[in-house]
Amino acid sequence: MNGYLELSQYCQKAYEKGLAPGCSGNASIRKFAHIAISPSGVSLNDVNSDNIVEIDFEGNSLNKGKASTEKFMHIEIYKRRKDVNAILHTHSPFLSTFALNAKTIENNSIVELQYLFKNKVPLVPYYSPGSMELANATAEILQNYDAAILQNHGAIVVASSIKEAFYKYEVLEYMAQVIIQEKLLRV
Repeated sequence: MNGYLELSQYCQKAYEKGLAPGCSGNASIRKFAHIAISPSGVSLNDVNSDNIVEIDFEGNSLNKGKASTEKFMHIEIYKRRKDVNAILHTHSPFLSTFALNAKTIENNSIVELQYLFKNKVPLVPYYSPGSMELANATAEILQNYDAAILQNHGAIVVASSIKEAFYKYEVLEYMAQVIIQEKLLRV
């Protein structure tokens, strides 16, 4: 299935873990001269090998289906990061809390922050979902980082495989939860 089975499995895992409620979130993998991306308006739980959309690097659909509205964000990231072969973007609860409060994750003693995220998960300023402004701003920040918080819009992680992207996102959500809980204990 050219990696589509694995992409659909990790989309479903993201849904099962509560990282992508309802029809929110999207995921993709780079496939040589095109991108395989989750379809628009479909829950990540329902992504399967038959409904994954293939697009070119201009955003044109190469098969049936309508690609995620965030397709340009994925395209711009892949254009700037040749080492990235997978992207996962969701609206998970704890990272969305950071997003709604326009907060970065940095200067924290959680070990994973240093080893997985270069000691910082920066903030991308708010731009309309699906816009080229959001695509360009996110791709610009992710030139130097493997994850970012999208103001009022969740978070995004890039990696060399969809499996790695899923696990990095899962760790990032855990870190956000621990940081929020730690702040509650200080009150």
